[in-house]
Amino acid sequence: MEDHDINYASGHILTKIDDENFSFSPNDILEEWLEANCNPGTTTVYVDMDGTIAEWYQAVATYMQGQGLLPEGEWYNMTPADELAAIAADPSYFTNLGVRSEANALIDLVMSKNTTWNVLTTTTGTVSGDAQKLAWITSKFGTPGSGSGRAPASGSTPGDIDYAPQYNKAGYGGANKMLIDDRTTYINQFEGAGGKGFKYFESGGIRKFGGGNMSVGPLTILA
Repeated sequence: MEDHDINYASGHILTKIDDENFSFSPNDILEEWLEANCNPGTTTVYVDMDGTIAEWYQAVATYMQGQGLLPEGEWYNMTPADELAAIAADPSYFTNLGVRSEANALIDLVMSKNTTWNVLTTTTGTVSGDAQKLAWITSKFGTPGSGSGRAPASGSTPGDIDYAPQYNKAGYGGANKMLIDDRTTYINQFEGAGGKGFKYFESGGIRKFGGGNMSVGPLTILA
């Protein structure tokens, strides 16, 4: 198997569904990366929200399909314009996002290796939009900084939530800083500033693995 744009998450174990569909868990190699890089009490581990712990792409795809688009469910072909249209169509877009199926296991892994985590998301550009993101995190994982998280893991609440400006997360990189994110662009920004990044992929029945600078790059399966 060759990985052309797999970027920072090569090494995932793929399960073949059929000739065009494969599935995997994005958490399968995360534990090793955390063990190699975390220094509890010193390291800050940032976890992205949209597309990493929140079901971002599914929400955009639902909107697009409601508009009669994506008839075959090829939702890795969605564009930034499609994302903005989905947000504009729902005044409570961020509040209504679902929780990714791997999210709780992801946070448990981070907590087990570093004992703390922070949310690092991009600002929506509006006070109300950022408030929706805070409300989402609070409802799913507890109020940032409260130290009282979801059951059954106590203390799994994020220490803080930060809003990166201008779609740029470089300002949060640096020594002893780590970022788990589904977007290549943000990983590159963060690592360019001296941090360490883990490219987190969408999982579950991904068709043909399309999408540059998104969650999944193209793969060639060799016989």
